[in-house]
Amino acid sequence: MNSINSEQVLQASEALTLKKISKDLLTASALLALTAACAAPQASTEALALTCPQNDVRQSCILGAAGTALAEIEDDRDWIAAAAEYALALDASSREAEARATLNTALDKTSAIADTGKQVAALLDIANAAAEIGASDLALQVIATGEGIVRQIGSEDKQVDLLGKFASAQAASGEIKQALAKAGALRGESENAASFKARTLREIAVHQAKAGDFSGAAQTISKITDGLTYYWSTARSDVAELAFAAGEKSLANRWLAEADKIARAQDDGYFIAGALRDIGKARYRGGEREAAMRYFEDAKDATANAKSAQHKARSLSRVGTGLADCGLYAEAQQVIPAARERADQAKSPIFKNFSFYEIAGSAAFAGDFNTANQLIALIPDMQFSNATSLKGATKRDVAWGLARHGQTQSGVVMASGIAKPRERVQALSRIVRLLAEPKMDAFPRYL
Repeated sequence: MNSINSEQVLQASEALTLKKISKDLLTASALLALTAACAAPQASTEALALTCPQNDVRQSCILGAAGTALAEIEDDRDWIAAAAEYALALDASSREAEARATLNTALDKTSAIADTGKQVAALLDIANAAAEIGASDLALQVIATGEGIVRQIGSEDKQVDLLGKFASAQAASGEIKQALAKAGALRGESENAASFKARTLREIAVHQAKAGDFSGAAQTISKITDGLTYYWSTARSDVAELAFAAGEKSLANRWLAEADKIARAQDDGYFIAGALRDIGKARYRGGEREAAMRYFEDAKDATANAKSAQHKARSLSRVGTGLADCGLYAEAQQVIPAARERADQAKSPIFKNFSFYEIAGSAAFAGDFNTANQLIALIPDMQFSNATSLKGATKRDVAWGLARHGQTQSGVVMASGIAKPRERVQALSRIVRLLAEPKMDAFPRYL
């Protein structure tokens, strides 16, 4: 097992990551309003007002509000980021044709984005959304376009990072063999590049396991031999959870034993905690509650050995999210105060606010809305990485947490009150998806 500078990889990975919701409206005119959204936002708003009362919690009305918010967005990159999530909500509402039309409109808009990094990020959003709704032909078209642009980027690390993400999208589109070939061709001399390749192989292994190919997943996992060992461990725990669901208990236990050994050999509590948390989730969902709780406890303990106050806060917050995803809400709420205390110790105002953002979402996912609302009040309404508003992104996550806990109207009210339309579309769209799939996991806490 290679010994690498995990803090350096974390910073590089986060730097690359951080630079980056009616039957009443199901008519031809609604689709036209979507594709011409930017040209007629006032007309869309007036149509919605005539159709749905304010903060109506019918799925169709939440979608209508999201479509209206989408029409407010002028920046092409922001429109595409919001539209990708809106398309997923349309698809979850059995409006597949509109979902695809939305993504086609998004693809048309990418050519107007002058910044190469933003253009590639937009294409990735479209490719991933197209793959998720089953529009594999569209996804593959977008992937081919994106790969051509990525190869024009001078940074080797960025090339490996982005080409790996497109390979993962190709696997999600059903082309596992081709994705594996592309992952195998990823080259880079740095530890960061090796970690991006490991992440890609982990994601492809998960798609193999979802398709029932556990033998293929095992072969892919065996190829993860370099880079951040966190990916070595989580590849095994991710696939083990799917093996449990498929009745392959012996396979699951073998992978989790390997994951445990890898996780505990790391040198950074931030990554140890994340890996042990994921083993705990896999064991809990495999019916092994007692063993799962031991892993969650070990994960909490490991967070104390993260390398900075903000990493200690965020890693503990993520253990809380893992507990909440398992329905262990009381246990999840117990970790929030300590995460908040650690965040208060962060020296950088930027990372203190980012920690508050993560903890507020985790608190809401666990049902602790008092803490979530307290943190919303502390977070500035500032642009942060991909978010047009950090406060808006926090409200987006808290709104989803409210809906998870049966407070859908309160969630819609909060989502509808988000000032920036990009995060408003995301919040409303995610509530629609939750209504369609109540057991879905919380969204990743990256921006």
